[in-house]
Amino acid sequence: MQALQLKNILLRQLGEQVLCATTSLQNSSGKLFAEEQLLIQRAVPERMREFTAGRHLSHKLLEELGLESMPILRNGDRAPIYPHGVTASITHSGDLCAVVMAFQKYTRALGIDIEASEPLKEELWPSIMTERELLQLAQLSEASPGLWAKTIFSAKEAFYKAQYQVTETFLNFWDVELSFGVEEGYFEVEVLHEAAGMLAGFDLRGQFFQAEDYVCTSLRL
Repeated sequence: MQALQLKNILLRQLGEQVLCATTSLQNSSGKLFAEEQLLIQRAVPERMREFTAGRHLSHKLLEELGLESMPILRNGDRAPIYPHGVTASITHSGDLCAVVMAFQKYTRALGIDIEASEPLKEELWPSIMTERELLQLAQLSEASPGLWAKTIFSAKEAFYKAQYQVTETFLNFWDVELSFGVEEGYFEVEVLHEAAGMLAGFDLRGQFFQAEDYVCTSLRL
């Protein structure tokens, strides 16, 4: 998957009023603010590339929203701090990095995730799926259950990123349960945690896309 293809997929999934920027980590360029550089001064080179690409794309989207570019620092939970009234989500995998962003007057929270499409190892399935999801896995695909397991993992990651902006609650993989509209390319989330009360009234439906080399998932609240 190329960066432009990923951008088009995410824009199609997330709909109007959402901006997206993507890049190849190999070709990414851009400077960090001094305050951002301090956050990764002890990071390994790979992490520096991922962090720099995500911040560079975030600066770009802030300017597209008509806002001044600014240092994007982290809170105590290591989540990026964006300007008041702005929601965003960052993801990277392999050679790709993507950021989506919108004003919260249009959408309360965004969550995206990309993963390499290599099948998830079977021994990991019980650690990320409920018993119902494990049973559903055989119905989703007899030919490539490992790919669908990876898709479930990615979809939960996207949901966690979005819901945390609303609930400020860390959820485990067993705290949510997914069902899929395979032909339509969507997933629905049932929250099995007490945080469900804080998400009442939100549409907990996200989108997924399976490419040959990557799985892409997204959700807007």
